[in-house]
Amino acid sequence: DKKINDTLLHYDRPESNRHLDNEISQKAVDALVSVVTQRYTVVQDYYRLKRRILGYKKIYDYDRYAPVLSDSKRFSYRAAQDMIVNSFSRFSPVFGKIAKEFFDKKWIDAEARKGKRGGAFCQYVTPNLHPYISMSFHGTPRDVMTLAHELGHGIHAYLARKNDYLTFDAPLTLAETASVFGELLVFHNLIGSLESPRERLSLLASKIEDVFSTVFRQVAMFTFERRIHFLFREKGELDAATYSRVWRETQQAVFGSSVTLTPGYDLWWSYISHFVHTPFYVYAYAFGQLLTFSLWKKYEKEGRGFVGKFVSFLSAGGSESPTKLLGRLGVDVEDKRFWEHGIEVIKNMVGEAKALAPKI
Repeated sequence: DKKINDTLLHYDRPESNRHLDNEISQKAVDALVSVVTQRYTVVQDYYRLKRRILGYKKIYDYDRYAPVLSDSKRFSYRAAQDMIVNSFSRFSPVFGKIAKEFFDKKWIDAEARKGKRGGAFCQYVTPNLHPYISMSFHGTPRDVMTLAHELGHGIHAYLARKNDYLTFDAPLTLAETASVFGELLVFHNLIGSLESPRERLSLLASKIEDVFSTVFRQVAMFTFERRIHFLFREKGELDAATYSRVWRETQQAVFGSSVTLTPGYDLWWSYISHFVHTPFYVYAYAFGQLLTFSLWKKYEKEGRGFVGKFVSFLSAGGSESPTKLLGRLGVDVEDKRFWEHGIEVIKNMVGEAKALAPKI
């Protein structure tokens, strides 16, 4: 079905239609994918560290997300609120004021109760109505980060309400910018508040693994998807064994010898519905996460001069293309050097974990 559409619409590459929807160029996505695939060694370095911490001779695919250490730290909802509002306010009074309004006006449903839908999300609604946030808060550090993430979405939607309905929402490539940035603000505040090396390493490892899942894993899935579509164009109908072979090759490239993939892992391509219902959706996750990490690096360099430009960028919603909006921040997403800055943030996290490991 996709090949028919691509042929009739004269798309030269299987992913071209997704780039059009995301309002982003092929060159920008190629730059992202190239940088990420060349830095798979960051993932391998971390999993070799995790293997040593856990005391295993080998780590298998089912061990990847096993907790490095038990996470006993708990936060009250009020403590989480104070930490988030304070973290946001230090960055920008505008961020802090909006975050406080969400709490004060009870636009957040954070109560954990029977029958409530799982997950966490921010509902934008329409420009003339404020956004809503839903999650279930249990007091873990991860819950604090999730709340900060969704409030980032909420602030993005709140600021973009000045636009009309058709230019209110940002495309997928920019949709995670405010949320990941807000999460980073709170992450640095939260990890700084933890005195125990065990607690710091536990939080850091959890964060690193979330980032790996969003950046490296999604890019690997994108390369799998692209190879499958090109193979189909070349050879026609493909059997399940071909899918499994290409899946293993693209996944093994991420982990190298640091993680052993079991035979059953070969079929994991089959559960990812995005491949069928929204082809090439997956790279947007990596794009948004690494984009924000690169912007974080820019914030560290520019300091207060970055803040006003970032608020203005979020306020624009989807009124211009991502390339134009990011150009206001002095960013060229077609330049590999920009994406390298984001990888450096991740690499520094792994370095911090390596420094903490001997202290636990």
